[in-house]
Amino acid sequence: MHKYLSIESVDKTFETKKGDFVALTGIDLAIRKGEFVTLIGHSGCGKSTLLNLVAGLLKPTAGTILLAEKHIDGPGPDRGVVFQNHSLLPWLTCFENVYLAVERVFAKERKERTHAALELVGLAHAEHNYPHEISGGMKQRVGIARALAIEPKVLLLDEPFGALDALTRATLQDELMRIVGSTGATVLMVTHDVDEAVLLSDRVVMMTNGPAATIGDVLQVDLPRPRARLALAHDARFMELRAAVLEFLYAKQAKRLKVA
Repeated sequence: MHKYLSIESVDKTFETKKGDFVALTGIDLAIRKGEFVTLIGHSGCGKSTLLNLVAGLLKPTAGTILLAEKHIDGPGPDRGVVFQNHSLLPWLTCFENVYLAVERVFAKERKERTHAALELVGLAHAEHNYPHEISGGMKQRVGIARALAIEPKVLLLDEPFGALDALTRATLQDELMRIVGSTGATVLMVTHDVDEAVLLSDRVVMMTNGPAATIGDVLQVDLPRPRARLALAHDARFMELRAAVLEFLYAKQAKRLKVA
């Protein structure tokens, strides 16, 4: 496999008042350029910690993370991050929120890039609106536009649809599939939603329970693209893959929780 984003023997330990807490241990993961990979696991298994390590918001205790053969040692414009909380500045319009990210990266064509990013997520009509004037789903689209506008090598998504209602979530999942299909973006996403993981991903990385969580298994999602939501609802292979993730999470890992 060609290693575009490479996570090699990564450990992460946090210092606490009660002593060291080992969050992650022995994480090895290679992601190809243009691949969509999802991290899934029980709460507290270190999914977001791993994403923050790739984002450069945290530093590994041991091991190495490389993107396009360059060491990640802090945040950078080669990685666009979208969190569950959209984190928009309320005193800025949608356009200004996206432009703020772009102007830190590009010296020219900043307005054009901002317009293009909002157009890509279907918000050209709302670019002059303030956050309080748009819905939660639209705010999340602005967050995605802000991340895409800097043309990152990798898009990092931390439960981006977790706070949305079911219908809005489904709509944005479809939009994300469309955007990734049109841009060829490399994506690493954290989710708790099994259906979301199988629907969107090329591979689902299943994390063991913490402390000292690691990668328990990796599922190759061999469903053809583009993927139609309604068709997959009755697709035997989709159901098999979904069952495999559930088996890992709720049979193997839930059993381990009871034993512990």
